[in-house]
Amino acid sequence: MRLAIAIAVLIPVAAGAAPVEHRDRYIGDVLGALRSMTPAARRDLARDVRIAARKQCRADSTTPDAMCVVAAVRKLCAARPEAARRSCALSADVIAINFLAEKEWVERKTRVRIMNTSDDFQAGMRAELRARYAGLVAELSMMRGFSTGATMAGDIDRFCVARARRRVLTWSRCVGAIVWYITEPASPKEAP
Repeated sequence: MRLAIAIAVLIPVAAGAAPVEHRDRYIGDVLGALRSMTPAARRDLARDVRIAARKQCRADSTTPDAMCVVAAVRKLCAARPEAARRSCALSADVIAINFLAEKEWVERKTRVRIMNTSDDFQAGMRAELRARYAGLVAELSMMRGFSTGATMAGDIDRFCVARARRRVLTWSRCVGAIVWYITEPASPKEAP
């Protein structure tokens, strides 16, 4: 329930809620914002979103309330220089969505295994999320007509709309995972 609320607030262009051209433009804007970030800026923003969510939403061991995360992200990006606010908001949307969905992407049994076998739980979770996101991107790349060119945002939208209609994955979680994965630097250090 909390994730559904976050999705409705964080991404107002969800499948069916906005015309396809708005969703395509949103995805294109998010891709641009994430691609324009240096690896350090990306890592820092992901860290800042997590810290803000945990501090402001008192979410050390549980998934925070989505509305609180939305407020924390808005406050975080509002504190940035004016020229960076839009890029911050777009990038932070994806980070917040992926953060809120972590426990749905990685089930409890796997999280426990990571905790018991990894010296660094966060690094283990990042690796597991990356593997899960990679699987989704592999499915996308096999979609008939998929292009990494000018139509990529539309292709991502169509793929995620189809997944949402089959109730396999919400549009926002699908888009968030894909755009984070495909915009990662060659040697990833951080997953939201």
